[in-house]
Amino acid sequence: MKTCYLHIGLHKTASSSFQQTCADNIKHLSQEHLHYPIFSCTTANPARLKINNHSVPLRSLYDHKPSKYHINRRWKIKDIELTNYLYQMQWDQVLDSDSSIILSGEGISLLPELALERLIAAMVLQYKPLHLWALLWITHIPLSSS
Repeated sequence: MKTCYLHIGLHKTASSSFQQTCADNIKHLSQEHLHYPIFSCTTANPARLKINNHSVPLRSLYDHKPSKYHINRRWKIKDIELTNYLYQMQWDQVLDSDSSIILSGEGISLLPELALERLIAAMVLQYKPLHLWALLWITHIPLSSS
């Protein structure tokens, strides 16, 4: 049975560190039958060939206005349709994989409700169960009676 572990780490909860650790240990994860996909965006300026933050392709694919997505703007992507077509091809390969997958992206939590429902629907077709987790960073604020 294939499982999808979807990490929607909120901002400032070490999500980037988790993503880099997974990307650096792809061989070890694959030995445990876990796939941590690395995406690419050749339409970015300059091209981005190793995207380990899954927020980037998933926000572009599922957000209702991908042209307004700040990463697409920052990366100077001119052809959103082509970009999303290429992301979709990569995403389809991930979904068709025989392995369980780990996805991680702090920006996934920012998807509008309908977009998040579409994303989850795509994953549930291929992966049961779907495990969702988020990391929270709660700071301790000392209180003073004075």
